Amino acid sequence: MVIPLVILSLVPIAVILFYFYIKDKYNKEPPAILALSFGLGVLSCLPAYFMSKYLAMTGFEAAESILSALFYAFIIIALAEELAKFALLMLGLYPRKAFDEPFDGIIYAVFIGMGFAALENVIYVVQGGWEVAILRAFTAVPAHAAFGAIMGYYVGLAKFDPPNKNRLLIQALVIPILLHGIYDFFIIQEQYEVMTLAFLGILVGAIFFARKAMYLHLENSPFKDVIAAEGETTKETAPIVLADKGEEETNVLVPAAKKEEDPVPVENVLANKVEEGREVMNKPEVYNIVEGKEEPTVEDSKAAQMDSLKEYDLFENDPFWEEEE
Repeated sequence: MVIPLVILSLVPIAVILFYFYIKDKYNKEPPAILALSFGLGVLSCLPAYFMSKYLAMTGFEAAESILSALFYAFIIIALAEELAKFALLMLGLYPRKAFDEPFDGIIYAVFIGMGFAALENVIYVVQGGWEVAILRAFTAVPAHAAFGAIMGYYVGLAKFDPPNKNRLLIQALVIPILLHGIYDFFIIQEQYEVMTLAFLGILVGAIFFARKAMYLHLENSPFKDVIAAEGETTKETAPIVLADKGEEETNVLVPAAKKEEDPVPVENVLANKVEEGREVMNKPEVYNIVEGKEEPTVEDSKAAQMDSLKEYDLFENDPFWEEEE
């Protein structure tokens, strides 16, 4: 009976992981990095557990009062869990060379969140049965994914915007903690039954923001306009080199040389331009050299990019309310 419950508890995890994997359509992560991310998520359960136990020594009972429910939801649960996931994301994945576009932050954070949710889900489902498995498949598991996507969105911005790195990393930690805390508070509190279902509103809102975060990073992916010789690019088929340009706030991503049998060499250049007080990422400057002729010219490419500049902040106006194609 235990094995079917374990399998049932892992089904929503697998579905969500597959969904995010196929969404990473411009430059997929190596399987080893994805496995590492998931493993770090499982590992994050340990510090989260010990932090929760330590904080629980304050003597607060979750349902004792509104104040105790707030403390339990935001500190004992949300802070402990999100801080553990954030710490392992920063220590284990943030410094890696494979982290070469903002969307990678979402992929890493979601895989960490799903690693955490996998172990947590197995424990709860084995104890509670198939009813708990079905309930959590549509609530707790997607909530962990949504919180992870929002965390990864800001971590992805921070990686490529050094002047605003600290502020963005604070947002990457604080916003998921707030969303997670409010979500759990509505579930934990027992004073007002009518408030309990409000957690569904938080869940829907978090999923909405996570989906928009994915859209923004994909729309501004430096690999979006890179045309691969065969199908989609991956970090195995199109490795890149990150080169700092002196004191300029510009990084250049240069795809590796194409196969010898490809008769048309392609040069792809990404310019990440940062404006003070704003996080702006332009679309790549992509131009093909065919028989000595540039199509289009670099000047044309730059002009087109300047026309497509976007405010790159999830909670600011700009592309947030734009309809996706």
